[in-house]
Amino acid sequence: MNKLLKKHIDLIIIVSILLLVSVLLFIFSFTLAYFNNKKEISGQISLGELDYTITVQNLSQNNVLPGDEIETKVNLENKVTGKTNLIPFYFRFKVLNDENNLSNIVQVDIDENFIYDGNFNYYKHKLQFGEKVNLFNKIKISKSLTKENAEDLNIFVLVEAVQSEYDAYKEIFYDAPLEWVQFIENN
Repeated sequence: MNKLLKKHIDLIIIVSILLLVSVLLFIFSFTLAYFNNKKEISGQISLGELDYTITVQNLSQNNVLPGDEIETKVNLENKVTGKTNLIPFYFRFKVLNDENNLSNIVQVDIDENFIYDGNFNYYKHKLQFGEKVNLFNKIKISKSLTKENAEDLNIFVLVEAVQSEYDAYKEIFYDAPLEWVQFIENN
């Protein structure tokens, strides 16, 4: 009987060792999975920026009379020195005098790439990064210009831009002419 008991004890010891090894392997495998699941990676995300450069040539004139045309060149460029994350955008512009609309005093010669709604000139295309567009080449002073509204006539070009993605123009340029909106949506 002693021999039978010894075999059972040996069998119990072997099963216990196997069970202990199995439990240790099970715990060890979870430990490895835990450490493998805690790896980290990093990266940098640079958000796009809406910015642009306006260049003007020959906008300052002296002794201008009603009916005169001033040769000038005004450009807008989707490029700013030192910036490479500029996004495409839509824009509109108008000519102002001390924050007042000058459409009845000053006229600009816009081309077929713009739609004028009586207030703003809307550019019909996205201005991509690095692209430049000519806003106008000359300004014509109306013959109705009087001394009261002509002394030190300060001319400002106001440009408003909005990102071209996600239909942002619908919220920002909500008053845009239907012709411009339809052109944007169809092109």
